[in-house]
Amino acid sequence: MASIRFFDSNCMIGLRSCPNPETPRRLEQFLDDYAFYGIEGGLVYHAQSCEYYQDFGNRLLLDEIAGQPRLAPQWVVMPHHTGEMAPPDDLVAEMLERKVRAARFYPRAH
Repeated sequence: MASIRFFDSNCMIGLRSCPNPETPRRLEQFLDDYAFYGIEGGLVYHAQSCEYYQDFGNRLLLDEIAGQPRLAPQWVVMPHHTGEMAPPDDLVAEMLERKVRAARFYPRAH
């Protein structure tokens, strides 16, 4: 029988505003946990994207996971009407250019 392959689809890295001391936040901690539990990779977003400013956190994410082929970036997005994000066509084009294939919304917070 083939072994089951695991992929983390909800991984937030980075310092949170109210951190739980037992929750990993640094990339190295997640990679160590992945190795221990046999998780092959993850869909990753940054805490700063949802708790501070989307654009800052999204770009910080790309810097922090650069060179980690097992990790897929996920950007936190919001409607462009406030001027804080690019219009949808421009945003999607940039995401595709930067190899970001997933997005996450926080409608209550944003």
